[in-house]
Amino acid sequence: MRIASCKGVQKLALALLAMLLCSSSAFAQYGGPSILSRGGNQPGRRGRAPVNFTAHFGTSTRYETGLLIPAKAGSDNLVPTTDDTGYSVEGGLYGGHDWRRQSIGVDYRGDYRWQQSQTQFNGTNHVLAFDYVARVGKRLQFTLRESGGTTNRAFGSFAAPAFADSSRQGVPISELFDVRTYFAQSGLSASWMKSPRFQVTAQIDAFFLKRKSFALINSQGYNGSANAMYRLDRSTYVGAEYQFFSFEFPRAYSKTGAQGPGIRIRRKIGRSINIEGHGGLIFINSTGTEQVQLSPEVAAILGRTTSPASFIRDSIAPNVDVNATIQQSRGAVRIGFSNGIGAGNGVYLATTRTSANAGYSYSGVKRASLGISGSWTRSSSASLTLNSFEGWQIGGGASYVLREGFNLTSNLDYRSFSGIASQSRTGISFSFGLAYSTSRLPLSIW
Repeated sequence: MRIASCKGVQKLALALLAMLLCSSSAFAQYGGPSILSRGGNQPGRRGRAPVNFTAHFGTSTRYETGLLIPAKAGSDNLVPTTDDTGYSVEGGLYGGHDWRRQSIGVDYRGDYRWQQSQTQFNGTNHVLAFDYVARVGKRLQFTLRESGGTTNRAFGSFAAPAFADSSRQGVPISELFDVRTYFAQSGLSASWMKSPRFQVTAQIDAFFLKRKSFALINSQGYNGSANAMYRLDRSTYVGAEYQFFSFEFPRAYSKTGAQGPGIRIRRKIGRSINIEGHGGLIFINSTGTEQVQLSPEVAAILGRTTSPASFIRDSIAPNVDVNATIQQSRGAVRIGFSNGIGAGNGVYLATTRTSANAGYSYSGVKRASLGISGSWTRSSSASLTLNSFEGWQIGGGASYVLREGFNLTSNLDYRSFSGIASQSRTGISFSFGLAYSTSRLPLSIW
């Protein structure tokens, strides 16, 4: 089905009106992981409770392989990759605080990296996640979420979030090239509890992804949802949900709209385990231009074999998003699976994306903190005929207190993907360093 732009504006206005008048988080709902977290921690939290605000700074040495920039393919029709060593200086701030009716959480990290020989990869990296929650009376709660940053790495250390889900369209988690990228996403959600058994929620997010290389495609847009949930018992909610997405790709003169209904289930097991799932269909409409092969007669007249042509394509895809989190006092486990729409990665436009991921993080109280994560993603173009992009990643990190305030830190990431001109690109990012933090506790990795 075709989605006109005016309908997208109407849906955006209706979602905003719903939030202002009545109602994506429920009062006791887990709000989703920070972009710095691979274990499912919210911004400023390591486990169930907020941590004290902690500043840190330090330096590290680095070794990276499989670095890749958009370049002319070699004689083997492959884009060449490169390896290099270097060092960095880095710093950050994380922490949170709860009041009676409000809470905040923040995670920020930044660095500057120098490479020994490949100076085109020198540069700064910053990433920020921020949450603010406010309860108004006994029935209404608002949540503001901000995330964003800039990086010139496709993966490695804190610049590579491990988790994909339908609401995080503005976070570059499946980039192909190590080029300067700017990204930001702002979200507002509201929940209104009409009664102890019935609640209405609404959410909207706006985002942009800007890549400095003119060989790559930028994206921008918004997405949102609204649902009504009914409480079956003390720990189980079921309800109906409607989601919509709107993506624009200015350099490609392309747009994609998607929408669809679904069913949402939320269940809490004991004090620590939360399971939430969405299942439904999504109807996708894409418009834009592409290169087409001309007939011999037309090619002879125009003097060329191809020409740009406009297209309109419709498709239907499953829309599934299931997550399970286990919140410990100072740690978290997250397991997730999703199948839905994505905003592309600079080469592909809108994609249908399948992802599975898992992660664990622990923020120690004695000498050590650690974390590990892994993910697999398969992306296919929702509008053009292209090979599917498939990749997987595994990473880990740890910190160890030498003496109060001083920490040894280390991170190791491995990533492999295929489906583009570089064929099966693999790469690692390893760092080892020393950092000082304002807390006597071990420095939190994620």
